[in-house]
Amino acid sequence: MIACLILGIVIGIAAVVAAYIFVIPEKRVNGMNKFLHTLHNIFTFKSLMIEKILRFMYVFITILSITIGFFMMFPKDMFLIGLVTMIFTPIVVRIIFEASMLKIILTNNVIELNKKASPRPAPRAQRPAPRPVPQYEE
Repeated sequence: MIACLILGIVIGIAAVVAAYIFVIPEKRVNGMNKFLHTLHNIFTFKSLMIEKILRFMYVFITILSITIGFFMMFPKDMFLIGLVTMIFTPIVVRIIFEASMLKIILTNNVIELNKKASPRPAPRAQRPAPRPVPQYEE
C-alpha cells in the first residue's frame, strides 16, 4: 500500500515536470500535435472546461427532474407534487445555470478581447511629450 502511494507520488512529480518542460511552454506550441495542443490549452487555461461540465450537469439535472416528477405522479396522492416537480424544477435549474453561465460567458469574452488586442505602441497623441532640451545662453 505504501509502496503504491510512493510510486504514485513519484510518477505524479515526473508527470508535472514533463508537462512543464514539454507541454506548457509557449515556445513549444508550434511543434505540438493536436492532443498536446489541447493539453496546453487546458493547462494554461486558454480553454475552460467548466462550461462543458456545467452544460452536461444542466441537461442531466433537467432530465432527471422531469423523469422523477413523471414517476412521482403515479403513486397515490402524489400527482400534484409530481406535476409541480416536472414543471418548476427545470425552470429553477435553468435560472441557476444561466446565472453561472453569465460569469463564464463574460470570462470568454474577456479572453477573446485580449486575443484581439495586440500589443501596439500608443498613438502619437498619447505618448508623453519629450523633455525640452536645456538651452544655455552664452
